[in-house]
Amino acid sequence: MRRRFLTYGTLGIVAAILGSLTFLGASTGCYGDQCTGSAGDYGWNPGEGRLLDSDTWESNPQVSRWLEYSHQRSWFVHLPAFQGREISNVYVYISPDPDPNVSNPPQYKQYTLASGNLAEITVNFSGTPGLVPTVQVHNDTCADYYSRIVITAYPATPDAGIPNTADTGTNQDAASDTGATE
Repeated sequence: MRRRFLTYGTLGIVAAILGSLTFLGASTGCYGDQCTGSAGDYGWNPGEGRLLDSDTWESNPQVSRWLEYSHQRSWFVHLPAFQGREISNVYVYISPDPDPNVSNPPQYKQYTLASGNLAEITVNFSGTPGLVPTVQVHNDTCADYYSRIVITAYPATPDAGIPNTADTGTNQDAASDTGATE
């Protein structure tokens, strides 16, 4: 009888320990207030980003100090240069080093393109006439990085002007144009 009690008692203790370890292994790395996040606006002030060409914006040059991108950090990137235009791509590069192209020799560049929870991207007001597009980039992890954000917009359409003003040509009804040629 005593032997059976020790066997079942030992099995019960082992099961309790394994259950506890399973629970701990399945939980996330964030608990308590250690992953309280922060947010910031970027792009409104002079020196906050620049156009590389008429369709490409970057938060900072590749060879420079990158933006702080700590755990649970959101950047709200405002793009006045793309007012009324549609955003086509958002690239978020991350690095554990604040200046990965300066402090390291060229052969040891330490950065990668972020994906998944490292770069949750939301685009607001894209293509809305008169409004400045805003891109939210969020680090939904408990890891701290530095980031460089590159955003491209679709090419701007040429301004067609206001119809029937200062037009000396004939006013053709566009609905009757079938596109057929004689």
